[in-house]
Amino acid sequence: MKKVIFLAFATTAIIHSHAQTGITAGMNLSRYSIKADAADLTDRKAIMSWNAGIYYRKPLSKIAALQPELAWTGKGGQAYPFYPIGYTGPMKYVNRLGYLQLTVPVMLDLSLPSMDDNDNFRIDIGAGPYAAALLKATATAVEFDDSKATSDYTIGKDASNGFKRMDYGMRYIAGFTMLQSLGAHLQYDQGFRNIEPNPAYRAIRARNFSVNLSWQFGDKKD
Repeated sequence: MKKVIFLAFATTAIIHSHAQTGITAGMNLSRYSIKADAADLTDRKAIMSWNAGIYYRKPLSKIAALQPELAWTGKGGQAYPFYPIGYTGPMKYVNRLGYLQLTVPVMLDLSLPSMDDNDNFRIDIGAGPYAAALLKATATAVEFDDSKATSDYTIGKDASNGFKRMDYGMRYIAGFTMLQSLGAHLQYDQGFRNIEPNPAYRAIRARNFSVNLSWQFGDKKD
């Protein structure tokens, strides 16, 4: 929890230090990356979730900017277990993980003068690291009759916990900004850390693809 408070405090201090701030929100498509095992017949699929947050934009040059973002984002995945003859368990399991995530990408702004002489349209390409604190984790068992039972995972480093608290990785971004305010971007988060705390189980790493809209306030000129 101390790490979560530190992330929130640090980003809030940055945002209030400059007028170039914005809001962003979008839809997520999340799944797990698990090393293949020939003996594992479980079918894994993605889940839909959402994200929303605030960001701060600090120009570094005429074509580059630092753009830290603090957001709530949903990740996770679902698994369809192998159904042998006589199987009576759930049809699938759906895990939903809620993170407070700090992302610090460097953005390259590629203006197209031939399209807009007033600099009202630019292509944005960027990448940067992220750190995320898991605040809530749930598991939903879905039966063949579509009945559901949801329970909470415990969070921590012990083998008895469901997931580790902290995750980190890289975010890759591509999109555009028009009228110096309205943006649309595709984002991909590649988790580097094994979020499975039990060493007896195979490593799990988070993967998340999102489509986001954003709106920037204040002084937008670099």
